[in-house]
Amino acid sequence: MGKHLADGRVLILSYFSSALPTASTLIDLAVFGKNPRATLAASTEEFMLSCPQCQADYKRRNTIWLAGLGATHPKLLCAKPVTKLSDLKGLKIRTSGGLGRLAKAMGAVPVGMGSTAIYAGLLRGQLDCTIGTAGWLMSHRLMRTYTAQLAAVVHINGYAADAKRAKKESKKKNVLWVKPNQEFTDFMTNFRSGERAIAIKRAKKRGGKNPAKLVASHIANVAKWEKRLVGKL
Repeated sequence: MGKHLADGRVLILSYFSSALPTASTLIDLAVFGKNPRATLAASTEEFMLSCPQCQADYKRRNTIWLAGLGATHPKLLCAKPVTKLSDLKGLKIRTSGGLGRLAKAMGAVPVGMGSTAIYAGLLRGQLDCTIGTAGWLMSHRLMRTYTAQLAAVVHINGYAADAKRAKKESKKKNVLWVKPNQEFTDFMTNFRSGERAIAIKRAKKRGGKNPAKLVASHIANVAKWEKRLVGKL
């Protein structure tokens, strides 16, 4: 995209929503689904088989979509313990895309900041938390030749493996891992109920084509793939 300074790159759709108005709708649906592999599979199927208008976004920009990449589900990574919803009130949380709405709904203050500045932000008090994959707790790199394998390799060998290793290692350093209580669970259920309409509205505002159909199809795909991948987090 742009002035042909590169032949290929990874695009984070939340940063290109105006250029890819329909495809970016999938980013606004990030809070749907509990199994990250199922969400990745559902998004890929949606794009390849059910959303020609998503592919048209790329075609208008003279680009070709090759593969979708997905991290593990986002976690609240905080500089101090957060064990209940009220602990988040007023905290500064680094977010991107639709997760900024989630931070606001939890009573926190969303902060826009590049991922490379997260550590310094937490260290200096500019941030209290960030929302991101647990693998961010560790440095990692990944390279593969074949794009058909890329999504699975990035997720399983990259993000998922790093998340598992990060949890194990961070416990040795007394990092507190909190299982969401019923308050958090109920909150997320209520939050998701409003995100469907918001995603449709935002897509229409960007000029996205038939977003209601895309949203309904994607959520159904997530449910289908979660059934297929039960227990494979």
